[in-house]
Amino acid sequence: WSAGSDVYKGQGHNWPTRWADTCGGVKPDVALLVIGWPGHTTRFVDGEWRGPCDPAFERFYEGEVREALKVLHAQGTKVAFTTVPYYRSPKSPEGTDAKTDCLNKMYKRLSSETNTTIIDLAQYVCPGGTCRTEDNGVAIRPDGRHFDGPSGTCIGAWVLDRPLEPLVNGSGPGASPVPQ
Repeated sequence: WSAGSDVYKGQGHNWPTRWADTCGGVKPDVALLVIGWPGHTTRFVDGEWRGPCDPAFERFYEGEVREALKVLHAQGTKVAFTTVPYYRSPKSPEGTDAKTDCLNKMYKRLSSETNTTIIDLAQYVCPGGTCRTEDNGVAIRPDGRHFDGPSGTCIGAWVLDRPLEPLVNGSGPGASPVPQ
């Protein structure tokens, strides 16, 4: 099940209601939150265009992420959350790595604060800041950002191979009550 692909694509910001309705109907044991945005664009916040590492943006966006985690945890669902790899493309704006670092720092902190399991996809794809271009002979992110086709299957398998058992059996991070 994938509910979040339309959050910023013209579907409005009623995603918390849609996600809650879907979670209520599906009643998943485990939810995986994957935010693939590496922070290379801006949002209109407090009357200005702002992005990661800007304090006003950070306050706004942290509220959005907290809301997503709260909605996913609400029915007692255990939640895991991935970090975001660096954007590697000639189209990648200058300073994107620093913005991605700000986002991942926030994601790790929020995961800890909400007892959500973190899956460090960024470290797997870009260990030490050097992004791998293939995995088991499969080209990773041909455009430098998206896990398309075979790379989606390969990376998806890696994510799902992470130790999710603690989530399913009720121990470890992510198995807690609803975060505040």
